[in-house]
Amino acid sequence: MSEDSDKKLDFSLPARAPTPSPNSGRSNLVLFLLLILVGGNLYLTWRRPEASPQGAGKDGGLATEELKQLALKMEKQGLSRAAAGAWKEYLASAEKETEPSAIWYRIGTLYQAADEHELALAAFYRSESLGGKEELASETGRKVQDSLEALGKFAALKHELTERVGLNENAGEQSGEVLAEIGAQKITRMDLDRQIEALIENRLGMMAGQLTPEQRKQQKAAMLQQFSGDQQRLQFLNSYIVQEILYRKARALKLTENPSVRAQLREAERSLLARQVMDSEMKRKILISETDVAGFFAMKKEDYFEPARAALSHIVVADEETAKQVIARILAGEEFAELARELSTDAATKDKGGEIAGHVVSGRAIPGIKVEAAALVPLFTVKEGDILGSPLIGETGSHVFQLRKLTPGRQQSLEEVRSQIHAQLRRDKEREVQAQLLESLREEYDVVIHRDAFAAPAPKE
Repeated sequence: MSEDSDKKLDFSLPARAPTPSPNSGRSNLVLFLLLILVGGNLYLTWRRPEASPQGAGKDGGLATEELKQLALKMEKQGLSRAAAGAWKEYLASAEKETEPSAIWYRIGTLYQAADEHELALAAFYRSESLGGKEELASETGRKVQDSLEALGKFAALKHELTERVGLNENAGEQSGEVLAEIGAQKITRMDLDRQIEALIENRLGMMAGQLTPEQRKQQKAAMLQQFSGDQQRLQFLNSYIVQEILYRKARALKLTENPSVRAQLREAERSLLARQVMDSEMKRKILISETDVAGFFAMKKEDYFEPARAALSHIVVADEETAKQVIARILAGEEFAELARELSTDAATKDKGGEIAGHVVSGRAIPGIKVEAAALVPLFTVKEGDILGSPLIGETGSHVFQLRKLTPGRQQSLEEVRSQIHAQLRRDKEREVQAQLLESLREEYDVVIHRDAFAAPAPKE
């Protein structure tokens, strides 16, 4: 090994560290314990919420009393839904609320004011479950009925009324009374009511665009009335059972595995689902408000002017000269009706003294009588009981007209035409929504129709 190598390598041992004294170890332990105590104290201080007279809200939120004042303020300003939410927060925060049932009643009333009737019912039922003052229970029952009626839950409303009013001591048992059995399935009185209501809802759903919400509710009540008798209800029950047992037999025979049946089911499913998509879009985007109806009426008011109507009689003769002679005889005092029976050639009216059925509307021709509408205008200027001084020439002869009764034209009120306007607005909006939906779906699914492949003209969309 060379001299240079010896210089580079160092085989000496490192110097030994001095041995710590016992007092030094003890100091380190004390320091470590002190750090733990200080850290723990800091953590507890950081985690402990600040004290407040009413208790601060969770996660830095509002204090209980502040939540109460916020709820009251929202109530005062008519923010019903927001106020109901604030009262819920208050209840979650308040540990010493003595009347929670009264607060839940208040929440239900606020939801009811916001037309959130399902949430209102949930609040009212919770209020009842918590108990409370007797007068509050009575008011809660009334409001529950109001919300059920607003939701159109007439079957549930019927049983609710029966149980609450106590028309029968066994009212609650009657709702669960078994009316029929199919094997293990039991059909109760409540089940039957729900099936009837479901059928009516399906029927009303087909005419959704033709009815206002109020008309729909009235129509549903009227249809439910048709099933109020035991005979009608028994007939419905029989029909339901027949359909159910036939369905069960079809499943037992595995008809759903038949290719022809499966094809029909697929087609029915396509049709149903397509209609549901369209109905869902209509429901989401169409809302006809009272403001819409009133605005449409203001713009189209003249379209709802009811023109004058006249009840007329006539005598039909061969020519104008004979008609003038008839007019002269009437002016001389002879009875119009008698002359009609004697001289008129109109077999449909002569035996009735010349009376024309129905009313003639100003500006329109008389159905079945070929006289120009413009020529009839002077008829609306004579006095009731008088005749038109000149005969009117028609295709079947010359007519002598008498005005029996005149109903002047008048402007119809908004209330009279509200349902017509609602239906019109609904139809217009449906066409608009349908066109928009189909256009967006054509783009989404990249639809291309090669119209040049068809000889026939393109269908109108």
